Parts: sequence; C-alpha cells; structure tokens
Amino acid sequence: MNKLSITFTQTDKSLSSFSGLKIFDDLISKFKIKNFVNPFLPKKERNSGFHSWNKFYAILMGFIAGAECLDDIDYTDRKINFK
Repeated sequence: MNKLSITFTQTDKSLSSFSGLKIFDDLISKFKIKNFVNPFLPKKERNSGFHSWNKFYAILMGFIAGAECLDDIDYTDRKINFK
C-alpha cells in the first residue's frame, strides 16, 4: 500500500486558500469520485462546451477554496483565470 508522504518546508511565499487544492484534487482522483457522481449528472447534448463533471468539479473546488455561493465562484473565475 502506498502511503502519502507530506513534507513541510519553510517559505517566504504567501499562501492562499488555493494552495491546498492539489491535495483535494489528488483525493478526488484516488477515490474516483467521478465514478460515483457522474451517473447523477445531466448528460451533455452538444459536442461543444464543458461536460457536467467539469462544472461539478469546478464548483466543488471553489467551495473547498472558500467560496460561499456561485457568485463567489464567478468572481474568482474573473479574477484568477482557471483555464
């Protein structure tokens, strides 16, 4: 069994609420959350645009980062380009 090894080092850089998202991204991948959620999401009707999973994932990560509502996620997307 692989154990997650985390090391801490001192830095002068300022950390934001986004700095811990990599851990949650790894957990979402490791536990295959997409496989649990995807059957309950609407199916995509067109070839263009984002899949429902991408939208769900963006909202989930936004809430983890501290967004309290969808308006906060929209504001964050305009301030920090996630693309």
